[in-house]
Amino acid sequence: MELFYKLRQRFTWTLLLAVLIWLGAGIASGNSVNRYNWRTILDVRDILPITTVQRGKRPLEWVKKCPGADLINIRILGYGSTVLLVSPQAHRDVLNTYAADFEKPAAGRNYLSGLLGNGLILVEGPEHKRQRRLLDPSFKIQNIHALQVLIAEKAEIMMERMLAESRKQGYVEIASWGSRFTLDIIGPTLMSTDFQALTTDGNEMERAFAYLIAPSFGQTLLFLLRFFLPQSIVRSIPTRTNAMLTKNISIVRGVCRDILDKKLATFTANAETKDATADILGSIIGNGELNQEELVDQMVTFVTAGHETTAASIAWITHLLALPKNQHYQTKIRDEVLSAMQAAGHTDLKQPPFCEILDTLPLGNGICEETLRLYPPVTNTARKAIRDSHIAGRPFPKDTIAIILPWVTNRNPEFWGADADDMVPERWISETPDGARRPNKNAGAMLGLECQ
Repeated sequence: MELFYKLRQRFTWTLLLAVLIWLGAGIASGNSVNRYNWRTILDVRDILPITTVQRGKRPLEWVKKCPGADLINIRILGYGSTVLLVSPQAHRDVLNTYAADFEKPAAGRNYLSGLLGNGLILVEGPEHKRQRRLLDPSFKIQNIHALQVLIAEKAEIMMERMLAESRKQGYVEIASWGSRFTLDIIGPTLMSTDFQALTTDGNEMERAFAYLIAPSFGQTLLFLLRFFLPQSIVRSIPTRTNAMLTKNISIVRGVCRDILDKKLATFTANAETKDATADILGSIIGNGELNQEELVDQMVTFVTAGHETTAASIAWITHLLALPKNQHYQTKIRDEVLSAMQAAGHTDLKQPPFCEILDTLPLGNGICEETLRLYPPVTNTARKAIRDSHIAGRPFPKDTIAIILPWVTNRNPEFWGADADDMVPERWISETPDGARRPNKNAGAMLGLECQ
């Protein structure tokens, strides 16, 4: 049986290699957008980091070589239908002014829908508007503030477990603990379910998510193949990666479906009480417009979108504050928090500060903003023109793909100055004429680029 599996794998990779060679020959024949006067990168190797380098380091080099560019035309073997957005105007046109002319590429949506289902972040057009209308009321700022007690309780558990681990082995893996922490926040908030990931080693849900979001050659290859082959064919390729994806997707969706069944039973029995709509899932069920499969899709989407993005930010903010050149900010942020608590009459220092206090901390805001600027949780995304459009005053042909790399935008020295690669929380702090320090929105970024 093992021999059969190995032979099948070899046949599969041989077939995939043949497909890629065929695709390369096809790509070489195209020349759809080179007539436009865009900045052009000719080296075929320069396209590879779009999918193989998470943080877009090579594209940042392109941008530095092309000051003042609105767009960079990325050509693969002479074919130029992929464009990197550079200027604020280019981003504004794709994401705002002419947003109706663009949508997420189908290949990427098809791949992610296999992991997440057809939730809010993947659907397009009228369906996206419908889902957003149904879900927006659940994410009011007061609902976020209501999580304060839960977050404080889980943070205390996490710190105790991390301290114990540090004493035992001499170090702590922050990313893993951040992932477990955020899962234990999302569970009660979204579906009134405590996954107990912080206190239970080997949690099934946590393990499944860890596999699904872990970068690998196998997942990258399957993702690329979806640009050229039908999704059904890619899913049927007999690789170990496909088998593991199927297994872990089933675990995540199975857990969500079990929770939904229990929630629906509770909702039916207590439809007239607040308990039925005490969490996000309950409030969505209450509107009655989503069927059970759509509800599972939203559950998986919310857990995924809120889980690993927040966990990654926890890891990066810890990393930045631990660097020798930034360690002085640890003392400064402690002093700022204590001073604000005392000024607000919050004298019990064992209790967490109120959200109203945290929202006004200039340095605290600056540290968070700098972390998100330097290490954006979503490192790249794309939009495909579904009709002829315009970007930065230039014609933009139908079917051209616009690549959006926050890593590049957030580290472009043309916008952020010579210290664009450094953590400088002070760039997010403005001083009023009376000497008061206040958080600002644009960090002093040039060219009217405002970070929202």
